Amino acid sequence: MTPLQFISSIVGSIAWPTTIILIILILRKQILALIPSISSLKYGDFEAKFENRLERAESDLLSLPPVEREVTSRQVYTTDSTIKFQRSATVHLPPHLEITESWRSVERELRSVAEQKGLGIASTAATLQLIRVLANKEYINPILFRLLNELRSLRNFAAHSTKVDQISLEQAQRYSETAEQVVQQLKALR
Repeated sequence: MTPLQFISSIVGSIAWPTTIILIILILRKQILALIPSISSLKYGDFEAKFENRLERAESDLLSLPPVEREVTSRQVYTTDSTIKFQRSATVHLPPHLEITESWRSVERELRSVAEQKGLGIASTAATLQLIRVLANKEYINPILFRLLNELRSLRNFAAHSTKVDQISLEQAQRYSETAEQVVQQLKALR
């Protein structure tokens, strides 16, 4: 190898990494501004992604107007404008099943609202279709629409992912509490 070939090889090896570093340095302010909007990374821990989406759903719920809540199997109480639930049962399902069961109550209430409003949607219609029809008819507002889709997406992950062991019991309970409050929001539509 001649000295010119050696220098050419070194320049060729470091050209792309140097270019990437320069671009990052030049655009660092813009890149830093985008970081808060990143919901997940390919190499990140799934739990952080699930947590982020659950927090977004809980935040959307707080944006909805308050409704009269029925006391069901879980006792509702309020503290400093935060709604808490006290479980009456001490038996807990595995987190992914808790999420799936909580979503089923949301689905049942969505179907009840559709039936009550006389929308004529088949009982076998997909839940996403049901949510869209209710939104298009303006029975549910954009915040509730987004919240329902977020809960549906989280439920789909819990039901179909091979990484369900990464969902904590605390996250599943928070999901259940949020789902129960959404059911109350939907009951107020009837």
